[in-house]
Formats: sequence, C-alpha cells, structure tokens
Amino acid sequence: MDLLRFIMNSSLLGVGLAMDAFSVSIVNGFHEPEMSAGKKNKIAGVFGLLLFIGGKMLIEGIRILRGKEGKEERLGKGTLIVQGIGTEILLTKLLSS
Repeated sequence: MDLLRFIMNSSLLGVGLAMDAFSVSIVNGFHEPEMSAGKKNKIAGVFGLLLFIGGKMLIEGIRILRGKEGKEERLGKGTLIVQGIGTEILLTKLLSS
C-alpha cells in the first residue's frame, strides 16, 4: 500500500510541476515572440534536466520502499556533470534577470 501511495503522490506532483513548466514556457513565448532557436533549446534543456532529476528521485524512492536500498553509491562523473550543468543554468538565469 505504501508503494502505491508513493507512486500516486509522485505522479500527481509530477503532473502539477509539468503544468507549471508548461505555463512558464507559454509566458516566455508570449513575452518574446521572436525568440531564437538557441534560447528555445535552453528553456527545453532546463525542463529536460528537471525531468531527469525527478525521474532519478522517483526510482530511488521506489528502491527504498521495496527495501532494495543497497550500499551507498559513489559520486560518479555523470552525476557531477549533471550537477554542474544544472548549477550553471541556474546561475545564468539568475544573473541574466
């Protein structure tokens, strides 16, 4: 029952966040109708990165609920690259606004 509740809560939270991201994208398009393709790709990249992070969190949560937590994972190159890209996108957005 806990696994089902976790999946339902996570799914509903994901739908809510997806609606929020969609709204932000629409407003950005209305604000700047002649937006360059590069800027559009950056916006899509930010939300794609969030999708990756959310999916990874969901998988880890299911593993913990099933008791297949296993040993602590080491910090790999892929994780560092994703964290670096996410940090750069966030800082770029904050500094440009």
